[in-house]
Amino acid sequence: MGDDDLWCAGALNELRRAIDALPKVGVILRAWQTVSKETGKLLDAHRYFPGDRVFKPGPETVAAFFRRSVFLSGLTICTDEARRIETDKFDGTLLYQLYLVGNLLMTMPGYYVSRMTAIRRAGGEHYFGSSESESERFAPRQLSVEHSLNFVRVFLRLPKALNPRTGARSAG
Repeated sequence: MGDDDLWCAGALNELRRAIDALPKVGVILRAWQTVSKETGKLLDAHRYFPGDRVFKPGPETVAAFFRRSVFLSGLTICTDEARRIETDKFDGTLLYQLYLVGNLLMTMPGYYVSRMTAIRRAGGEHYFGSSESESERFAPRQLSVEHSLNFVRVFLRLPKALNPRTGARSAG
């Protein structure tokens, strides 16, 4: 979860249900919503598919989940397998989860939960750049063109770090 995001009521039960339905799941993608931090008014609902669904491992699932996994809150990954492929290569980029998602889904199924599970509060200050690993790319409470360029550079570089055969770390 992001430091300023919230869980929807019943969200953890939904994620537990998905894990029970598919015990060897690599990644659980979820629906989420954006609300105004000031008013609490719903601004947007992000539903990617019409209902819950299982995805087979492989490149098609990586493509379906990849950009939809940029918003971190509520995204759920298989911790044991994530530790197997962990790297510090993408620390501080705000997109490390894409490295994990892409590699896990090459060899493990994905699951989509269509019920809203996470809430992003728009209008709040971000804290990107607060950690040591982020300090060279981002500054807390500031958004700049350079921050956006850093983000996009990593987003475009990440697919090259995926290993299509094993889901393990790529030398590239």
